[in-house]
Amino acid sequence: MQQLSMLDLMMPPPAPTVAEPLWLRTNLDKSGWSYGKIGIMPNGDGTWALNTRDSVGGYCGHGGPFWGEHASFKDALTAAVKMMHGRWADISVRMDDSCCQESHRRVARKGLDWLAGIEAEYGVSH
Repeated sequence: MQQLSMLDLMMPPPAPTVAEPLWLRTNLDKSGWSYGKIGIMPNGDGTWALNTRDSVGGYCGHGGPFWGEHASFKDALTAAVKMMHGRWADISVRMDDSCCQESHRRVARKGLDWLAGIEAEYGVSH
């Protein structure tokens, strides 16, 4: 059994460390209006949370706080890639609403290429 001195008992416990998220980001056009961003970070209980943010031409944007309790980093990244792939795959072919401009479809296709690079680098898939 470990003996604690009075000094040990008087010292405050170390502050919990807050892990910084890993951010993956791409600019999809020169203006900066179109981008994709994925964040993955540990929750502190052994699970992983994700965050996705994207904008296509300043429209069709999505984003929010970190969320989820994925079993591993890879599971969280897979979920994030899957979500973004679904949105961008839809926009890349959509012809019937405000996101139907060719410039939006082109940016979405560029986003899909970026996601393919993430899949190759991290060994995940949508």
